[in-house]
Amino acid sequence: MIQVGPFGAALTLDATSFDLTTQQVPTAINFRLLRAHAIVAWAFFKYQLVVGLGVQGVTMSFGTSSVPLLSPPSGVGPEAGMLLKLDDQPWRLGVSARAPVSGGVSSDGSPSGYILPSAVVSPAQIQIGFALQLGPRPLNPRWIDPSDEIEPLREKIDVARSERAKADALALGAIPAGPARESKRRELDATERAIRRVEEARLAAEEKTIRAELDARFTNWPRPRLLVVADAVITAPVDNAVPISGFLNQQVDGYGKSWTISPRFGLEGEPFVDRFKLRVGSYLEPSLFDGGAARQHFTFGGDLKLFEWNFFGVLAKTMWQLSFATDFAPRYTNWGLSIGVWR
Repeated sequence: MIQVGPFGAALTLDATSFDLTTQQVPTAINFRLLRAHAIVAWAFFKYQLVVGLGVQGVTMSFGTSSVPLLSPPSGVGPEAGMLLKLDDQPWRLGVSARAPVSGGVSSDGSPSGYILPSAVVSPAQIQIGFALQLGPRPLNPRWIDPSDEIEPLREKIDVARSERAKADALALGAIPAGPARESKRRELDATERAIRRVEEARLAAEEKTIRAELDARFTNWPRPRLLVVADAVITAPVDNAVPISGFLNQQVDGYGKSWTISPRFGLEGEPFVDRFKLRVGSYLEPSLFDGGAARQHFTFGGDLKLFEWNFFGVLAKTMWQLSFATDFAPRYTNWGLSIGVWR
């Protein structure tokens, strides 16, 4: 991910590989999925509105250690999104949409005798999310660009340089061409270089002061708050879809024929101010099988403030955190740990 002013770009790759077995297929079949997102975005109205456009690519394959069952089908599709975060407001609104991605199977058959699907499809999705922050800590503080703050001083220095250049030109014009004029030019150039060194030092000191003030503004914000987030993932149906288990069992199950909605809800707070953040939430995982029951998930996680470290001198002194996350549901458990920067 890279950001330069209001422009941003990101490339993410998500690779998954796992083995599947059934009573009908005692030999493990390896399932591999690679998904990529390439996105560019631009911020408008002083970063109050961010709009992004990109493409999603998917490639998938089945196989055993000795027999490839499916040649890798691949496809790409467009995606877009926006984030609205008005200055000094305690809420944010985000919307994203992904077009379906479909990749056809190029092989005509398989020595394994499997009936192969004709294509692999990632369905279209729409996601709508909303965040509301309660408490004294601001969610959308007005962005103050250090370049804007120092611009008046830059303009003042530019005007002074222009006036000095005109005065120097008049002074040189009053001297006839010859050694005296060249001597005067060298004198004026040396004086100008000395003045510019002072001006550059003044600019650097002013910029350092401005950045220190902005850092203090961020540091002195009150920390207590309760962040409430909610969103919904809406997934479109796919015609003639067969789940992976149906492919392995070589039977057609009713799957993915209807629109589904996965609502999600979460809370984040700081029970131990400036030391520990806590998150709890829940979401509904809809069943894609005909007549299937949805599954409720419960999640929680947190961030623990650790210590300052400059990463062997590579970075400035940075406060680090240890994060954890868990996700529980019937017949399902997921957990993770990560190291990041404390904010």
